[in-house]
Amino acid sequence: MRIAGMILGCVLLAAGLAGCTGAGKSPLKPTLRGDVSGCEDIYVYAPALYIIHIASGQMVALDPTANDFPLFCEPDAAKAAVKAQLESGALPADIDWKVYRVYGSWQDLASPREDGTYLLNKPAQLIDWVD
Repeated sequence: MRIAGMILGCVLLAAGLAGCTGAGKSPLKPTLRGDVSGCEDIYVYAPALYIIHIASGQMVALDPTANDFPLFCEPDAAKAAVKAQLESGALPADIDWKVYRVYGSWQDLASPREDGTYLLNKPAQLIDWVD
């Protein structure tokens, strides 16, 4: 049953985010200070519909082959990025976006880009969300 939930989560994510990346449209700094050396947690934004799955104990994994997922080490930086992406039109405004904490380490999950941003480099589980 967990595998079916994971597959459903990935399918919903791919459908909900198709064409909505925006990672290359404007710089999304990983932190408010732009320094990831002290980052302990990883945050990402995604549609709010995953809260239901996480709260019910289902595993929800983001798959970077379906979409680019900018990573942040501070929830406030992720929230600011969502706001900027919505204002610029890079993210669809008809979707409710939330910031989630991702299971894993920066060394394992983050790929740096030349513009100072970081993207998710392999599937990673969402473990909770930020209010």
